[in-house]
Amino acid sequence: MNLLVNIEEIRARARKQIEDGAVTQDYGLDRARVIGILNAALATEIRLRQTATLSFLSATARDHFSQTNLSLRRFHRIRF
Repeated sequence: MNLLVNIEEIRARARKQIEDGAVTQDYGLDRARVIGILNAALATEIRLRQTATLSFLSATARDHFSQTNLSLRRFHRIRF
């Protein structure tokens, strides 16, 4: 029975710590402002990643289609 009480106590303390977050009481900055800045930075990073991926895919597709087009021209030249 004592073990169950300890486990429930440990779980309750863990839940409270998770709800409180990683920031301690001595943290001097405004939490909401810091979270807003971090979210903006994260959104910027995600957007940059999307842009880089789109550029890569566009370049890859352009190379693929130019090679395909070249192959088709060679085929028509040989065939006709």
